[in-house]
Amino acid sequence: MTTTLLATLNFSLSGGRGYYPSPSVNGIMCIPLGNTLHQTLSYNLVPENVDSNRGDSALWEHEPASLPIAIPKQPVSGYANLYTWPSRMIYLESETSGNVVFMRFVAGHGFDVTSNIIDPMQPYKTDKEKGRLPVQFREDRGTWRDFDSLIPDSSELAPLTIQNALRLAGKNLRFMPGSVLVLGLRYTPPNANVDFWRMERFVLPEVLATNRFSREDVRQFLDVAEETQKTLWQACSDYARGIISHGDRDPDKKDISKAVKQMTASSLYWSMIESRFHETLSSYTLEADPDDIRCQWLKSVLDALCEAWEQHAASVATNDAWTLRSLMKSEGLIRKKMKELKDEIQKYEPREVGA
Repeated sequence: MTTTLLATLNFSLSGGRGYYPSPSVNGIMCIPLGNTLHQTLSYNLVPENVDSNRGDSALWEHEPASLPIAIPKQPVSGYANLYTWPSRMIYLESETSGNVVFMRFVAGHGFDVTSNIIDPMQPYKTDKEKGRLPVQFREDRGTWRDFDSLIPDSSELAPLTIQNALRLAGKNLRFMPGSVLVLGLRYTPPNANVDFWRMERFVLPEVLATNRFSREDVRQFLDVAEETQKTLWQACSDYARGIISHGDRDPDKKDISKAVKQMTASSLYWSMIESRFHETLSSYTLEADPDDIRCQWLKSVLDALCEAWEQHAASVATNDAWTLRSLMKSEGLIRKKMKELKDEIQKYEPREVGA
């Protein structure tokens, strides 16, 4: 029981109003995985600056705090302090036999977010107003769509665990982490209810050991998918507007949005793209041509767009004049995007040389 409590303190939810959450409660935790337990532990035990974190210590290395707590919120002093954070203070009274006969718990220390110690397992992003913020799970968005946040670059925003793993591996593929486990939860404070749990595993391309694969490469791939989906959403929105209005009035935006959410086009599109994205990561080998991979990715996005729209059109095709008119009108956006993608694909396809 004690082991379980210590293992989960850093990730505990707040207990409702008046309680403070733990440091890592809403973050995405990234654990690079090695071929052995030793490799995995080496990747994830990120060295810390001893000079700047001399006061760092684990929970069991100092005397328990007395109640009531004098300072309700405290900054993190280092990684040991971070991962044994006392979000709850629990009192267990046992018999001579070892059985617990009495238990009480109260809220522990609140986490002071002004601390300059970052969680080594979390990816971060830069907000124009709030500065550095942890990347979080979203219920309406797959984690793979933020995969670029896991790739190290000069911004130093990627998880320190992944940066440490690549540093230890050097350019030796035998010591490269083959994949990364991404897990965590999402909740809306001050409620103590978990909105959802998530755990996913991603392949880490072996070309991460070289300079041929970057955060920007992944972001470009994802941007193409995002922009194409926006076109699909707008086409569905135009279709919904035509169906709802029948040309007589300008419908409410909420009604249009509600109608689009009931369509399966976007969910089908993202489902197809996600599987292709994992295939694309696996294809990034040392021998692969980056231009060929980009060409195949563009084709995958094009295929997903065509399939999603064709299924949408088939699901609504009737003899109703308004339906057909709205479908044909909204299809113009799809055709325009298809042409853009085809033109981009041609740039990467080999050209035939005339005799």
